[in-house]
Amino acid sequence: MSFLSPAYFAFFPVTVLIYFLLPQKCRNLWLLICSWFFYACAGPEYLPFLVGSSIAVYFTARRLEKRPQKALLVFMLALFIGLLTLFKYLGFAAGVIKSALAVLGLDWTAAVPKLLLLAGISFYFFAAMGYLIDVYRGKVPAEKDFVKSALFLSFFPSLLSGPIARADRLLPQFEQRHEFSWRDVRVGLFRFAYGAFLKLLIADRLAVMVDTVFASPQSFGSLQVIAAACAFSIQIYCDFAAYSHMAIGSARAIGFKLTENFNTPYFSRSVAEFWRRWHISLSTWFRDYLYIPLGGNRCGLARQALNLLIVWSLTGFWHGAAWNFLLWGLYYGVLLVVEKFWLGKVLDKLPSLLRWLYTFFVVNLGWVKEGRYDRVLEEINAVKKACAGRLLKVIIETCLLTEEEKTELCRTVTRSDAEFIKTSTGFSTGGATFADVELMKAQMGEGKQIKAAGGISGFHDAETFIRLGADRLGTSRLAEQAKKKEVELDEEV
Repeated sequence: MSFLSPAYFAFFPVTVLIYFLLPQKCRNLWLLICSWFFYACAGPEYLPFLVGSSIAVYFTARRLEKRPQKALLVFMLALFIGLLTLFKYLGFAAGVIKSALAVLGLDWTAAVPKLLLLAGISFYFFAAMGYLIDVYRGKVPAEKDFVKSALFLSFFPSLLSGPIARADRLLPQFEQRHEFSWRDVRVGLFRFAYGAFLKLLIADRLAVMVDTVFASPQSFGSLQVIAAACAFSIQIYCDFAAYSHMAIGSARAIGFKLTENFNTPYFSRSVAEFWRRWHISLSTWFRDYLYIPLGGNRCGLARQALNLLIVWSLTGFWHGAAWNFLLWGLYYGVLLVVEKFWLGKVLDKLPSLLRWLYTFFVVNLGWVKEGRYDRVLEEINAVKKACAGRLLKVIIETCLLTEEEKTELCRTVTRSDAEFIKTSTGFSTGGATFADVELMKAQMGEGKQIKAAGGISGFHDAETFIRLGADRLGTSRLAEQAKKKEVELDEEV
């Protein structure tokens, strides 16, 4: 259930109405039930995990308050990070291992389990880990009420898209009595409407231009490509900020105040300032729970630089399981190091306009290097809708992709309404390979079919592709061979 779905427009008013009609002692329980129902609509198969992890966090926090055992905290953090890795990065890790073994001349054919990515898992785990760390440090008391503890982790406005909840800000609000307020409703609905405006009327409209140019940049002039890159930055901001505004607005209508997640980031005059204004709940989380514990600014210059690179490498991986996200994180890590130890002093002497232009340029460059598979999914489904019942084959041009990108696109097509994934057009630098089809077979979900096209040079290749998992083949070369063989036989006769 997304914020802009018809189901949410039915769910939310009912949730708010019943909340204020219930006695105070029942309200948190009602919100928890609604939050779990909201989550079940996004992925019902993972609801037991949500309930089980809530129980584990509750008892762990109680234990850490009574006896702050570092070993217990480390175990829970390792467990959460392990689960996050399992759900979000298993395919990426398998691809890395396979590529490394291929360099050594070894072929790894082990099947990789197909795990559906748990919706909002990063936001959920970060909230849980931050809460346990704060209890261990004595910053916040362990919540004695299980309902409030579970609601803190699963509060439906911020569950799937953030902002990342912090215990010291959200938990006390579950203790308060929230009276119905027309002012809160007006403010909340305005924030929600503003978020919908950013998403539907700006982000989605800009996406049409951006996707057109990015699909074939060589067909456009330099100014058009630059304009598309700038539009892409605005699109990303409006896409992400939209959901934060809708989350904050939904919570405010009930009387709750979530952390602000954006503060006009594109008016920043340095990269450091930009990241203090963009996705504030994430940047402050990494600052408080990783950068400062690593030593922060309290150590030498070399160690500060290393701390920044570590934090931003992990920030990159948080955004996605692919090498381009790691490079994206390192890109910002290097920029922040350079600003901190040299460039920042230069920027301070420049006019504000030049500082703004510098920041906007480097941020634009960073966004272009980030993968956006969510947009690919939206486009596939839009094309399928236009097909009016006809079969849709998605060509991913495997010869131009990394192993990680192929894996992500397989998962994207699996989640889409398309029937087939196809290896190539046959007009690029290469066609289907045995390894590509094998990877697709391992990554594609049930009900999706594979077409191998390009590079099928003979009937033996065709048999191998079918054995590896191809459901259909591009047979133009095979047809030519068959005709040639027929001619040869006629001549012999």
